[in-house]
Formats: sequence, C-alpha cells, structure tokens
Amino acid sequence: MGLVAQRPNRVRTIVQAEGYMLIQAYDGVNPPWQIDANAKSPEPQLMGEAAAREFIGDAEFDDPLVSPSERGYAIDYAGTTEVSGRHGFRLLVTRRLTESFELELDGETYFILRRLSTRRLPDGREIKLDTRFADFRPVAGVIVPYRIAVYAGDRLLHETVLASVEANPPLAASVFSRPATAEGKVEK
Repeated sequence: MGLVAQRPNRVRTIVQAEGYMLIQAYDGVNPPWQIDANAKSPEPQLMGEAAAREFIGDAEFDDPLVSPSERGYAIDYAGTTEVSGRHGFRLLVTRRLTESFELELDGETYFILRRLSTRRLPDGREIKLDTRFADFRPVAGVIVPYRIAVYAGDRLLHETVLASVEANPPLAASVFSRPATAEGKVEK
C-alpha cells in the first residue's frame, strides 16, 4: 500500500495485492475517484456517495484537535478514561452537526490513542468502529502514529503499519486529480 497526502485534504492511495490494484484519490475540491485495475473497464470512476463521504473525511491531513472551530469541529470534554492501561481523557467531537465520534487521548502526551465512531452500511445497519493509534514517532517535527488498527467489536478489520514516512516531498497537484478517460475527457 502506498499513500500520499498533502495539507489540507488531498490524498491518493494505491493498494496492490496478488495481481490486484486499486487507486483512490481526492484533490480537495472535486468528488473522490478510483480506478479498479481489475474491473471490466479500468477507467477512472467517481466513488459512490457513502464511500466518497468517508474518503473525504479521512482525507483531512490534520486531526480534529488542530484549529477545530475553523474546520467545522466542536469539541466537548467527556471525562476521564483508561486507555491501554494509562490515564486518559475522552472528548466528544462533532463536525458540522452531522458527524460525531469520540476521541481518547493519552493523559500525559495528549496523543490520540483511539477514535470511537459509528459507520452506516449501505443496507442501513450501523457498526461501531474502534480505531487505535500506536507506535508514535516524530517526522519533521510532527508526531505520526506508525500503527493504525481498526476494529468492529473485538474483530480486527484491518491494520496499517507504516514502513516509512517522508515529510514534504515535492508533489504536483495533478497527483490527486482525476485522470482523463480513454476518450480523453474527465467525467463530472
């Protein structure tokens, strides 16, 4: 897996596994797009509405604690907690009155250790997600979690372990832009 991100909300991911490749990207303005190399027509396609909304939310480079009000977040103190055997704090985060989730912070470092959220599935069911962040390391003056695990209940859905992080590589805006189709035009 490869991921390239740029402030404030541009992201491009490439997932490759045993002959499979999926590219997904968001340029911060236009709808997120993807290319499934194994599809009947491996052309750039817009993501579905639910997937696009989630991808846009995940594209934000900074966490909700960075300039929250300017970015549409309201944060409320929700008490103390114990996270991974350590004293911590719970925060209730609401974004533009439509999305809410909980953050659990380490009581000494104030690093975000967990994000507790609910995701609505296409069939209308809701699942509770527990995203855990660990193995924090400094990268060009910014603390980055190198291990991110997502659970649904006790079941591990996926875990991302970063091998390396390069700060501020030179990137053209076109890295995140939707490529033209075979006909030479970008579909809107």
